[in-house]
Amino acid sequence: MTDSAAPVGAHSTVVEVVPDATAVIYVADDAVGNLLTFENAFRVKKASLNTLTVASALLMDDSDGQAHSPMELWLFNATFTPTADHDEFTLTKAVLLTCVGVIKWAASDYTNAKDNAIALVTPQNFVIESATTGQTSLFGQLKTTGTPDYDSTTDLKIRLGLLQD
Repeated sequence: MTDSAAPVGAHSTVVEVVPDATAVIYVADDAVGNLLTFENAFRVKKASLNTLTVASALLMDDSDGQAHSPMELWLFNATFTPTADHDEFTLTKAVLLTCVGVIKWAASDYTNAKDNAIALVTPQNFVIESATTGQTSLFGQLKTTGTPDYDSTTDLKIRLGLLQD
């Protein structure tokens, strides 16, 4: 049964990345950090394309009391050349064809704990298919729709809860 797949959700995992954000003020529509690679997002157990469902998306913001900014996580099923950190977020048509969806965190999604905050969203029916057989990574880039000011390159962390096939 090595080529058969269990139903989606039979396996789950949590994948985490730290965007390499610059400790400066961003403006709306800037890329925040560079290419994000969510390793082992897809579970390889079959000889065809794999799928996953995004069950939760947690954004942790440790920017020491700064206003926590609305963000978008653009997800792709293939690696790409990202927009440079702090540049206006843009995609080529070829990259756009590999985009599988966007997760949005609004300013109202944050729960504050003095100098830091978390924002948790639970996308509904957000199923993603891998681009190639045997693929295990999911890719992304963060875009701000606000004006965040980070103290450190490690102020942000993204954690995705995934149901795998």
